[in-house]
Amino acid sequence: MLAAAYPDACCEVDFDGPLQLLVATILSAQCTDVRVNQVTPALFRRYRSAADFAAAERGELETLIKPCGFYRNKAASIHGMAQAVCAEHEGQVPDSLAELVTLPGVGRKTANVVLGNAFGTPGITVDTHVGRLSRRLGWTANTDPVAVERDLCELFPKSEWTMLSHRLIFHGRRCCKARRPACGVCPVARYCPAYGIGPTDPAQAEAWRKVLRHNAGDLHAEGFLRELYLRRRDWDALQGLYGDRGDWEGFVRLLNQNIERTSDDDERVALLKRAARVFRVNLDNEAGAVDAWERILDVDRDNIDAARTLAPHYTRTEQWDALVRVLEVMLRNEPEDPVALMVELARVNEVAVNADFAKAHGFTIVLVEQNFRFAA
Repeated sequence: MLAAAYPDACCEVDFDGPLQLLVATILSAQCTDVRVNQVTPALFRRYRSAADFAAAERGELETLIKPCGFYRNKAASIHGMAQAVCAEHEGQVPDSLAELVTLPGVGRKTANVVLGNAFGTPGITVDTHVGRLSRRLGWTANTDPVAVERDLCELFPKSEWTMLSHRLIFHGRRCCKARRPACGVCPVARYCPAYGIGPTDPAQAEAWRKVLRHNAGDLHAEGFLRELYLRRRDWDALQGLYGDRGDWEGFVRLLNQNIERTSDDDERVALLKRAARVFRVNLDNEAGAVDAWERILDVDRDNIDAARTLAPHYTRTEQWDALVRVLEVMLRNEPEDPVALMVELARVNEVAVNADFAKAHGFTIVLVEQNFRFAA
């Protein structure tokens, strides 16, 4: 049934050969395939072999892959993987699971992607969608990816392993979402133990499925999305929707619109916290995250989460007046002894709070063996 529903199921990252697929799969961690496919053309023009990646200047590589998020870790994985391929495999990506998983940044899931799609060796790729749908369909009760892979291998013939992964991923992205599956139009609904956790009315489910497919030209689908956004206030679902297509900037714009419209300070703070996380994790935009936390303090002057987050930033950037503000929040709200609090802050950040701040708060700074201590 899944084969009939998704006859075009395939690996959705663009690649030419095992090396490109290996790099693209590393980049796809916590990133959409759409965004990876936007990044890799320039990347693969610049680096054409494992030797090229191994010799890549780290800063240049990070700049090229930055839109994929977590670019420093991913650059380190790609660089280490390429060096190992050159040193241990004569510049050629190995074609066995045992060898692939020894490469830096390559786990069993990535190895199975490469084996199944670049070498034609059947394998089940247990990503988020495959694991979640396998449990929802009752095929496994396990959460460990290796155990899920083992259970699925026992249920399906080896010749189907690679395509089974693709079909489950297609189904998870296009119909069976984690929070709100389109049960009313699901091709395997009659066999699904979880049928009914999403809309079962065919018209409503079809509208939701079109939203999942991001059919911006369908007014019914757009209306369904707006209903979700206005009535349910389901920000997790909306974040998943925008994240699936890699439109994090659009999601931040949506958050800001609602931050400006709401008169509820608690909701404003919650939306600003969400924006701060998106800026930091998905957009790798430290300035945007700092701005969001500062706006939280404008709304809630005693917000301890904002103070704790901003204090290290202000010490690193030596913004002493701003540091005074957040330290005052921490001193008002933290149960710890204030002297110990400031000593720890100075030690962790390896900076001194300046004399004016200490004087204003009744402390003197004593420098002993490069450690700043505070005395009342």
